[in-house]
Amino acid sequence: MNKHFLAITLTVSLFLVSCTNLTKYIPENFDGNEYMKLSELSVMSTLSESCNSMELSAMRYHSAVLMKYSEGTLKENIADIYEGIHTEIVQLSDRKDPSPAYCRIKRNNITALIDQAMDTFGDRKK
Repeated sequence: MNKHFLAITLTVSLFLVSCTNLTKYIPENFDGNEYMKLSELSVMSTLSESCNSMELSAMRYHSAVLMKYSEGTLKENIADIYEGIHTEIVQLSDRKDPSPAYCRIKRNNITALIDQAMDTFGDRKK
């Protein structure tokens, strides 16, 4: 009876494990390239609170690189985070004659999104 009970328990356990997608509960490996690009973008976002076109162009470029990088190597939710950051930067850089207050608020929002991403992604297993 013990052998029969053990066989049934083992079979049910294997069935449950094979049907469950456990990978969504396991953190992804740390990606140093991604984190470096995110760090660079973070530094750029905190350089000033102005709408300097050169700064915004650099931020737009780095956020586009992160989006492109995430398309083929990372999970969809991470790609969505980078898309959100990129969208905010594009909105700021495409704005015609924004006020200094708008620039300050928008750049603070972008910095907050980047910092949140860095906190989240920096906690992944290394």
